Amino acid sequence: MGLSSAEASALKIADIDFVNGTLTVSRVLTRKPNNTSKGTSKDAARGEKWSYMVVPAGTFERSLPMPPHVYRLLHDNAGLYPDESRFLISAETELPRSYYLQNVLTSISLKYGIVSGITPIMLRNVFIRRCLENGVDLCTLGAVLGIQHLDEITKKYKEYIKPNPKAINVLEKFSSGYVEKKKPEYKGMNLLVLGCGSHGHTIKETAESIGIFKKIAFLDDDINNPEAINVIARLEDYVDEYPLAFIAIGNNAIRKTLMERLKKAGFVLPYLCDPSANVSTTAKLCAGSYVGARAIIGAQTVINEGAIIASGANLLNNVVAEAYCHVDSGATIKKNVVIPTLAKIESGSVVGIE
Repeated sequence: MGLSSAEASALKIADIDFVNGTLTVSRVLTRKPNNTSKGTSKDAARGEKWSYMVVPAGTFERSLPMPPHVYRLLHDNAGLYPDESRFLISAETELPRSYYLQNVLTSISLKYGIVSGITPIMLRNVFIRRCLENGVDLCTLGAVLGIQHLDEITKKYKEYIKPNPKAINVLEKFSSGYVEKKKPEYKGMNLLVLGCGSHGHTIKETAESIGIFKKIAFLDDDINNPEAINVIARLEDYVDEYPLAFIAIGNNAIRKTLMERLKKAGFVLPYLCDPSANVSTTAKLCAGSYVGARAIIGAQTVINEGAIIASGANLLNNVVAEAYCHVDSGATIKKNVVIPTLAKIESGSVVGIE
């Protein structure tokens, strides 16, 4: 969300309003040098060079709506904190040190192979760049970041600030001949399935067995397929009538590409799990993933975005199926195995050691 390191370090669980979906920045973490020979603070008594404290954010105080992915992350993990007085980054009541957040990022980077040398300021810079590249205006961005002087943003990120002359087209609605376009009526829980092959029909059967979709339709690149209502290239045309979409294509790379298109078009991307599958209550299934009939998903196992776990596959405890991988029918993945992104595990294979 573009918070500074000092702001993120001072956040407490009490600053998160899960009812209204907001996060309040009201304090910042700061420090001052200790005189360890005369100091009376706990930090000085321990011989530390700095004393840490939180101070009011002042003019930088703000309440921010949490993006859906931030809300889900914090909401799903709120139970890890004993009470609301805990600091968000440490789950402790004692003030975190200024280097704590950096240590957390370094640990995550090493564990998951993220770019080395990642820092809080790098994440803030990426947030600003992505906002500008995706059309967030300077006034809104300044309010989110707590920056009052927008020239600070324009000087540093001017290459990402692009003019949009077509934006003045909105003024057409004030013309005498303007006729407002009617949006298609929202059709409810309708599912659009991309791909009408054998896997597509399996997906349709699973979706029907779940019993929550009012209508299910196919898109397919075979223009002669009578079951498809159109080709996949026209998927954006159906986001209002079919607000939910699922990709039923076995090619991992194509599935990844289509997933990005669906996100950009505004589709809701559910995961689908056959009712006959045995899925641990502590397992996690992510958007666009599929678990087939009679598959077994063990405790603490994670099925990431767009992954396919085919019928009869057996994933033991603590397995991580990375995004857009495919575990084929009857394969066994032993505990603690990480299946790489875009990987294909052939039918009947056994991966991992005891």
